[in-house]
Amino acid sequence: LSDCSNEGAVGSEYTGGSFVGGVVGRMDSGTIENCFNGFEDLDPDDGGQPRLWNAGSGLGGVAGYLSPGGSMAAVLTACYNYADLADTGDPDRTGGILGGARGDVTVEECANYGDIESRGKYVGGIAGQTENTAVRVKNCQNEGDILGGDATGGIVGKNQASVEDCTNAGRSVEGNSNVGGIVGENKENAIVIQYCENRGKVSSAERNAGGILGGTQQSSGSSILDCVNRGLVELPLNGNGSQNSVGGIAGGVSKMEIIRCVNEGEVRHGGSTSGAGNTGGIAGSASATRIEACENRGAVTAVPQGLGGIAGQAADGSILTDCRNLAPVGTAGGPGTAGGIAGAAVGSTIEACENSGEVLAGG
Repeated sequence: LSDCSNEGAVGSEYTGGSFVGGVVGRMDSGTIENCFNGFEDLDPDDGGQPRLWNAGSGLGGVAGYLSPGGSMAAVLTACYNYADLADTGDPDRTGGILGGARGDVTVEECANYGDIESRGKYVGGIAGQTENTAVRVKNCQNEGDILGGDATGGIVGKNQASVEDCTNAGRSVEGNSNVGGIVGENKENAIVIQYCENRGKVSSAERNAGGILGGTQQSSGSSILDCVNRGLVELPLNGNGSQNSVGGIAGGVSKMEIIRCVNEGEVRHGGSTSGAGNTGGIAGSASATRIEACENRGAVTAVPQGLGGIAGQAADGSILTDCRNLAPVGTAGGPGTAGGIAGAAVGSTIEACENSGEVLAGG
C-alpha cells in the first residue's frame, strides 16, 4: 500500500476487539508507505481533519494493528497523521500512527501531529503498544499532546520493542501511571531505548513518571542510551506507597542500565500521604541498575524522602559511576533525605561522581 490518504471519518462503537485506522484497520504482512491520515492544510470550513474513534481495542492514525506471523513481516514507513484521536469507551492500544504491533514489524520515518485523548491504557504518540522484541520503532516524531491512562508515552505507551532516534516534541504527555516522554512502560527484557529526546512536559497522576521512561514491569538487561530530556517531569501529591518515583530520565527502574543520558528539565514530586516516594535528576528509584556517565542540569524538588541529583534512591547493588549533578536539590518541607548524587543508597556503589548544585533537606 503506498501513496494513500484518508480525509473521512473512520470509527467503531464495537467494544469487543475492533481495529480502526485512518488507512488500514489490520494488516498481517506487507508495506504501508507514504500514506496520510488528514493533511496539514485542510480547511476547517470544508470539514477539517478527519475524525477517528474507537470503543474497542486498537486505534491508530494510519493503522489499527499490524500482526505478521511466521516468516512474514510488516513495514510502516514515511506515514503521517494530522487528525486528533479519541476513544469512546475504555479501550487499550491507541497510537498516533499505529494502535498495536506484534511480530516482525518496523515503524520508521513516521510523524504524528494530532492530539490524542484516551481513557484507556497503552497510549503513545506513535504506537499504543508493541507486543514483542521483534518490533522496531525508528526515526519517528510526535508533535501532538497526549492524555491517556496507564502506560502512556510520547512515542510508545506499553513497550516491548527497540526504540531509536525518536523525538517527542508535543507540549505534554499525561497519564495515570508509568508515564514517559518516550516510553510509558517497558515490559520485556533486553530492550534498548537510544538516541531519543523528549521536549514536552511529562506528568503522571499516580505512579512513576520519567522524561524518557516512566517505569518497568520487566526490564532485565534493558538499556537507555544517549537520551536527553528537556521537559518538566512531575508527579503530584498522591497516596501510593510503592512505584512512587519521578526522574528526569526514568521514574522507577530495575535491573537495567542508563548510560550517557542528560536531563535538562525540572523534576518535581508533590509528595505522598503514605510518606513514600523517590525523586532524582536521572532516576527516581533504581534497583540493581547501573547509571553511568549521566548528567543532571535540572532542579530537583520534592516533599517526600529520597531526593538526589542523580538518583532519589539507589538500591540492591545499583552502581552510580562517572555522573555529575549541576543543579539544586531540595525538599519542600516534610521528611526527606537529600543528596547531591543520591538521596539514599542502600547496598549500592557511588564512584567518580561530582555534585556542584546546592543541596537542602527540610526534614
